[in-house]
Amino acid sequence: MAARMAARALALLVLACALSLGEGEAPVLKSHYRIGAVHAADNSEQVVHRYNETARFLTRVAGSLFDPPITFSIVPVITPGAIMVDKQSVEEGLLDFALVPPFIGACNAVEGVMTPMAVVHSGPDDNLVRIGTTIFTSASNRDIDTVRDIRNKRIASVHHASVSDFLPAASLLASMGIHATQDNEKVTLYWDKTADLVESVLRGENDVGFLGTDFLQSYLSKDGAIPITGFKFLDAGSASERPAQPATPAEAAIGEGIPEYFFMAANSAHWKVQKAVADALLRIGASDDAAIDGGYQSFRPAPDLFHVTRLLEQFNLSKHSLTPGASACANVWDISESVSCPEKWRPKSPLSLGKIDFFSSSPFKSPSCTEKGISTCSGLYCLCSPCLPDPSTRLLAEGGEGTCAKMGTCGSMATQQAEERRYVAEFRYMESMQAPNCSWTLELQGGKVLSGKGINHPGKHASAHPASTPA
Repeated sequence: MAARMAARALALLVLACALSLGEGEAPVLKSHYRIGAVHAADNSEQVVHRYNETARFLTRVAGSLFDPPITFSIVPVITPGAIMVDKQSVEEGLLDFALVPPFIGACNAVEGVMTPMAVVHSGPDDNLVRIGTTIFTSASNRDIDTVRDIRNKRIASVHHASVSDFLPAASLLASMGIHATQDNEKVTLYWDKTADLVESVLRGENDVGFLGTDFLQSYLSKDGAIPITGFKFLDAGSASERPAQPATPAEAAIGEGIPEYFFMAANSAHWKVQKAVADALLRIGASDDAAIDGGYQSFRPAPDLFHVTRLLEQFNLSKHSLTPGASACANVWDISESVSCPEKWRPKSPLSLGKIDFFSSSPFKSPSCTEKGISTCSGLYCLCSPCLPDPSTRLLAEGGEGTCAKMGTCGSMATQQAEERRYVAEFRYMESMQAPNCSWTLELQGGKVLSGKGINHPGKHASAHPASTPA
């Protein structure tokens, strides 16, 4: 009964999408349809091989319903901005359907680019695909056996596209009452260097890694990669072990479950083809070649996206647009860009850093946050944000109040240019600042970089002189 009701609801959804196009705007029935499959930058051949049998199944089952028959094929897709399928490709008919991770799927849905039709179901024991992210540590690490052991640890994730790597894993921790940043020493996001990330975990520089399954597959396929026997993949634990009363809306949302990969339809795809594809997907069984090659057991009807869009809002990745009732996704590369810097501060450029560390904002977990500068809030998490003073201003915001103060190190800053072209920065430390020794690197006016050290005397002044003369 439940399956029939779900199928009927799906059919009504497809029909409603067709009717919403209006008279005179009905899509043309094509002979061939392209399915975009999101992949890591160097993993295009693997993603085509993985889902080729799914395309053949749709050609055989759905395509044969039309006269003349229609066909389907897989097209590898790299998402611009890491969270959106290319709108232009969809609007021009270059992509008709797509297989995408959950947050990418949610963003495409809230912006009306594509409509979710079904989600991959990998079975209760496949945690690696269930949240679209692999959570792993070194096989020799005896301190971490399950996700629940990720407390007071050093986490590594990939900077590029980490919306789909870091957030699902961090949200899973939140559903178990663990804050990825506040309850751990630090989070390091690597800029498009998967090998560095993986090897930092397996060699003990970091304790645990969050990485998309296709990124991990790409790493393992390369010469010189540490073999899979060096990994320990973590079990998330059952849903019944999660807190009965989530502490935040984000925890409540993840408690309902993050869907696996979405199978989505472009609104320009003919409604008859959408319905035929939706019906065919629900017929795929675990013994079919499509499921075996694709690494899943079956497809299920797409769930209500409400709780997924709530997660997007919690992480500052979605906001209401000017159109009443509509939402828009933030065009960010990753979680670091979704964190707003305090007034008169700006984010560092991740391209110039290679990686960025987010330290716990709690002084009881790590003193590094206050040593490195400031902490800001972003939804559920408090991050020691990689911010710099805006070079266009000389006066910095005063210290904030609450758990996540906008400023933790200084109340004001002044710069001057001496005759020898050296920059001097003077800090007035806030009384709440207790670290006895502080070091910093600050970008000042004109793009000049000042490196210096100072000793903290609460309520007094400390001067920092540059280590080198700017060019």
